[in-house]
Amino acid sequence: ESKIKALNMGADDYITKPFEIKELMARIGAILRRNSANNKPEDQEKKDKLKELRRIIAAKDVSCLFQPVVHFPTRSVFGYEALTRGPQGSVLADPAVLFPLAEEAGLDFELEKVCREKILMAAKDLPPDQVLFLNLNPRLVSDPRSEGGNLFKSRQGGTGEMVLEITERTAIKDFETFREALERLKVLGLRVAVD
Repeated sequence: ESKIKALNMGADDYITKPFEIKELMARIGAILRRNSANNKPEDQEKKDKLKELRRIIAAKDVSCLFQPVVHFPTRSVFGYEALTRGPQGSVLADPAVLFPLAEEAGLDFELEKVCREKILMAAKDLPPDQVLFLNLNPRLVSDPRSEGGNLFKSRQGGTGEMVLEITERTAIKDFETFREALERLKVLGLRVAVD
């Protein structure tokens, strides 16, 4: 009865006393073989990607690009959209792979923070009269770690306008919390656009 109860509770195996060390070692070996057989190549690939993601965040190894935003009737540039990429040659170079993995791993805030730092440093070289557009995952707007604007610092030196562009990557589930978070951003002097 106790064997059945233990197995039903999730035990991989059950051994009763007295037992011989040879039997115990054989059972441990069998469990290890079973577990290694269950490790599929996809699992190892995912582990490798997560390791690379953690490395990227720790090393702040992202690059940023600035895409001009043009006022069509006058054909004049009035701002730049900041875009971030993983390191060239990395399996996470493509933002369509990088950001969903970070979100799935619960590291989206950390990655966004690294991206913001890099973007804001590079944005110092942009003309101060140009608007800077930053993409933002809507989940992070209401993340408690975003309180006080630590993820949404304005451009260095207070020059230039910044607009946070809410991306369509993630559905907004709690509209009331999201609305309250948007109000906090407005109090910080940030404009918000929905992509």
